[in-house]
Amino acid sequence: MLSFLGTLFLLSCGADSTPLPDPGPPPPAPEVSASDTLLNLMGKEIERGIEEGNLERLVSLTDYVQFSERIYFPDSLSKSEREHAEKVSSKSASDEDGVGTFWKGLIRSVELGVRVDYLSTRRSDGSRLLFRLVFPSGGLSYLELLLGEGDGGMPVVIDLYEYLDGEFASRTIHRLIAADNRDPLFQLLNVSNRAAEAKEKLYEASGLIIQGEFAKADYILNEVQEPYRSMRQIEALRLIVRRGVNGENIYRKALSRFLKKYGKEPGVEVALIEQALNFGQLGEVLQLTDALDSLVKDPYLNLMRAQAYYQNNQDSLAQHFIESVVAYDSTFVLPYRISLLVALHQNEHALALEQLRQLAALNDRWLSLNDILQDPMAAPFKVSSEYSQAKEYIEEIVKKK
Repeated sequence: MLSFLGTLFLLSCGADSTPLPDPGPPPPAPEVSASDTLLNLMGKEIERGIEEGNLERLVSLTDYVQFSERIYFPDSLSKSEREHAEKVSSKSASDEDGVGTFWKGLIRSVELGVRVDYLSTRRSDGSRLLFRLVFPSGGLSYLELLLGEGDGGMPVVIDLYEYLDGEFASRTIHRLIAADNRDPLFQLLNVSNRAAEAKEKLYEASGLIIQGEFAKADYILNEVQEPYRSMRQIEALRLIVRRGVNGENIYRKALSRFLKKYGKEPGVEVALIEQALNFGQLGEVLQLTDALDSLVKDPYLNLMRAQAYYQNNQDSLAQHFIESVVAYDSTFVLPYRISLLVALHQNEHALALEQLRQLAALNDRWLSLNDILQDPMAAPFKVSSEYSQAKEYIEEIVKKK
């Protein structure tokens, strides 16, 4: 669900050319001698930098020259291309077209309510830092930062892999490199009008996606012009936003076309789980969640299992997985939301009151209380003795929005 971050980075590069064919496999991942302890510290530092909006620090942990080398692979950088990459790499974090663009996208997402958590170091196919992204609407996504070695052998970020995209950002940029003799590094200091326009539309659409305004986001994404409209990341985003716009048959046809075109790459489950949840497909949700869990090993994925069981009226199993998530992280608001729904469904008003108390304490400003309390299953709760006490927590939540 966070594909737009990488896409904004690509568009900031000002690509204005005919897309190339399949760029082929990425270059081999470099060896990184740093210990897991040091890499874990780096992961936590990046998490903190994103939360605090510390662009200068985040940019200092990124090596744009190595990223450029991965863009051009299997070719090597020419002297002028390397000088160009070094010039971009040296630009300050405040510049609009420098390496800070991707980090700005993540920071902007946090401002919109996305939570970014560092999870672990991965040593399969290079050294990577795995991050979890939690959306206010309840969606989850994952991002891996590929590491190389910078000055003095210190680890630096040299590429990024978003699970939804199914490929490294460097390969996506390679796909858009100009086929003629123009500077193929996207004229980084001369962003084209079409790229700038697409970038603005994506910023607008990204905020709507995070807030669950899928129909509006779909309309805006439909206005993105070629060649950007045909980018895999844009098509993946358009697939996601249609979950609340079109019926199941239309969605399944769109999904079939997407998978046929791009293949089912590792991590595509991120998009498919939410679609299966939307259509109440219990077996498919569980199968996809298990597949994704084998990659990321994230206890938060029990939230997907809880939602699936709740939607299929298996409240006891839903509550079991809710409790496992709360045991792992008692500050995470989403399990309390589902537990509130379970309590209302079972007419357990004392439990519903407790969940509202927890949500108020955790400052859940994204909770849509109107949608919940206007549901017919909330009617008995609204005439119960507990509801008069609940009003205090409801008013507190609404006041913090």
